[in-house]
Amino acid sequence: MEVRFIGQGYDSETGSSVASELIELLNDEGFSCFKCLVAFASPTGISGLTNQILASKSHIETYRIVIGIDQFGTSKEALEALLEWEVDSFVFYTSQRIIFHPKIYLFEGSEAVTII
Repeated sequence: MEVRFIGQGYDSETGSSVASELIELLNDEGFSCFKCLVAFASPTGISGLTNQILASKSHIETYRIVIGIDQFGTSKEALEALLEWEVDSFVFYTSQRIIFHPKIYLFEGSEAVTII
């Protein structure tokens, strides 16, 4: 098992970020399943991955996207952009005092599993 720490933002010195890791993993033909649970999504974040998601459909068979909308962190525009992916996607909302705040990305293949 390999463990690495990556930043949420973009690190220009190492090129390490969640976005760059997601792009690399979406391009990896060894994965056939992509699932994620995220607290919020921005139009920029969704549109920034659209080309990779669409291209990955040649090898990824299963997608499951869950995006939270608590505290108005996800805009209508982001959800509309998500529809362009044409994958299984769900909105999570709770009226309770707790908030849905995960940042989990799961890639599964026959030979490997990667979790961010």
